Amino acid sequence: MTIDFLEPSDTGGLPITEYWIMTDNGNFVYDPQISNGALLTYTKSVGTSGIYYRFKIAAANPLGIGEFSDEV
Repeated sequence: MTIDFLEPSDTGGLPITEYWIMTDNGNFVYDPQISNGALLTYTKSVGTSGIYYRFKIAAANPLGIGEFSDEV
């Protein structure tokens, strides 16, 4: 499964250095945050069909990590 996302319009005046992603494989508990580097695409291997996967994404730069997005 691959998701694509866009850079936020407000970066606080500094470039984005990485994106943080949280995933949930249907148990309503998000896994710990993982860094996706500066990539705007995230790929996750999924093993079971019929399970809903949810994602939240946040951008980070030297100012810190921004707010996580709504669920995707």
